[in-house]
Amino acid sequence: MPNILVFRIHRKNPTSLVLNNLSIIINDLVTDNIISYAIPNFVPSPGNPNIVTTVIKLNDTSQIFSNSVSVRVIVKVGTQVRFDKAVYNMTVQNVGSIPPPTDYPNLTPSTFISLASTSIPSNPYLISLPPSGRIPKYSALESKCISVASTLSLTFPYVSFIQSKNIAAEVMLSRQMNPIMDPLVLVSVSLIDLYDPSNVYISERQQWEASINSNNDISYPADLERMAGYVYAVAMAKLSKEISDDKINARIEVPTGVTDPNDAPLSSMNILIDYTGIPNLIEIKPEVFYVLGAGLSETMDAEDRFEQAIGMPEEGIKNMLINAKTQLSISLTDPQIYQQARRLKAFNISGSAFPCKLESGNQDAINEWISTTEENIQDFWNTYTYDTAHLRLIVGALLHQYKYGEILTITGATNDLVPQNEVFWKNLLLPTILSSTSQTQFLNTIKRYFDINAVVADVPTVPDVTAPSLPANTIDPLSVFIDEYNSNNSDNFSFNSPIILSNVENALESAFPDDECLQQWVKDKITTLAFLSSLVSDLPIAIDGKEEEVKFSIMEAMYAQGFINGNSIKSVSPDSFQSALSGTIGGPYASSIYKKANGANQGSNILNDDSLSNFIDSISCITKENRQKYFIF
Repeated sequence: MPNILVFRIHRKNPTSLVLNNLSIIINDLVTDNIISYAIPNFVPSPGNPNIVTTVIKLNDTSQIFSNSVSVRVIVKVGTQVRFDKAVYNMTVQNVGSIPPPTDYPNLTPSTFISLASTSIPSNPYLISLPPSGRIPKYSALESKCISVASTLSLTFPYVSFIQSKNIAAEVMLSRQMNPIMDPLVLVSVSLIDLYDPSNVYISERQQWEASINSNNDISYPADLERMAGYVYAVAMAKLSKEISDDKINARIEVPTGVTDPNDAPLSSMNILIDYTGIPNLIEIKPEVFYVLGAGLSETMDAEDRFEQAIGMPEEGIKNMLINAKTQLSISLTDPQIYQQARRLKAFNISGSAFPCKLESGNQDAINEWISTTEENIQDFWNTYTYDTAHLRLIVGALLHQYKYGEILTITGATNDLVPQNEVFWKNLLLPTILSSTSQTQFLNTIKRYFDINAVVADVPTVPDVTAPSLPANTIDPLSVFIDEYNSNNSDNFSFNSPIILSNVENALESAFPDDECLQQWVKDKITTLAFLSSLVSDLPIAIDGKEEEVKFSIMEAMYAQGFINGNSIKSVSPDSFQSALSGTIGGPYASSIYKKANGANQGSNILNDDSLSNFIDSISCITKENRQKYFIF
């Protein structure tokens, strides 16, 4: 059954002239593409040639929501534009068949169109505000923002939200809100009489037109604010791209290439690549940041939006981009979306990983990972050829504490990383560069990931020398904090109870006055311990009498793998989390822990504030007195 729109058109200033030579163009509010066009069958109303009615069939039903449609309507008289507005919430009529033109004047109008007396000046910067739930097309809005900004002496994208609102006011197309009350109901005069050239009902006409303008004006502040948000989102998207362009680190999961699980307990490894000196290695399109940031508050700047984007689940990123593509807000293809979502997540470098510097000899595997457009990255790795460059990448990551360029060429190593014996790995080292102690440390590292066959070989002995040591410190800053907390609160501090942030901060200020660095350091430790404790608190430990000891060991295992807050767990897949805890006492409980860390029902206390767990890598900012008191240096 056809879906139609009924337009009742009249001159704003009525005359005795016949209203003819009309055409209507209907454009999509997001893309501005023409979705319907009508020239013939503008039927005059009996008794008043100033008023005509036409019917347009809507072939694209995707534009219809709740029996209404919002589109851009352009009406021309000859070649002159007399009406150009974004018309919202027009009622769509579903009919058995298109009514004949003779019936047009008797149809209920979807909207009323008031034509200007003269041609409307052309404005190349205008863009429509889409219906709620859709965002303007990025490419169109960006080009218009750049053009308008230059006329306002602004440099886009370096604009504030207030300046974005100024740009929005220049680019936003005029609106007409529906429904519009029929004049016969509002002022007790029919439209035919209201716009009679004799102007008998001029006061009633002015009253009816004022009600239409008032309806439009009510929505204007909210619409302007919304359009300003999109303008600001474009600006921040371009700046977020600049941030991503400046990055030199990314975290990528790479299979080791070992096909037999008995050969190596580590089937894949998270590698923290350092690509210093390789500009724009992982390129993110600004459209991605635009879609992910279009609904965010204006208080969030480009850095905030970048962090928000990389913290999202990869599947969530893909879904938002695909939805925006479906609504024609961006022009990315599905394969490009898969690629962009994967690249973006690589910038989330929280969690444990093996650092590795990219060089010409080990870069190929990463280059291919960056270039692939596979929806499932495992499909890419399933067909990947594990070559020498991949082997160098894996071994280079394992040897990150050594200078990879000073390791001998891996002569004789097979590309699928078949386990080698101890002599092979020892021959890999330059004795003049690595001491015997370093060689032993290297072998211990390799043994964690490869099943090294024991063979008889001359292993240099380490001199039996007692290493110097520092005296054990007897003052624990965590204990000092807990004593202070307990003395100032009715309930003693416990990781098994909700932790009130304000109480923690007050105790820290009392325990360590004038040392904000130490306060933050202790708060980070408390946050991490509280988070880990919350994950193991209700695990069903099967060892009677040893429940607390086992839970503490599981916490140690997670801490050793870098799982110190919610983001560090959410950023890895369930399989990767299981693999990280395999071989530890936490292995059997990995699935339960992962589900709890990703649970939706979380409280609003300190345990869930991942931002508090940004660890201070160095404690050198702690006052000298406190360093000597608590850390002996």
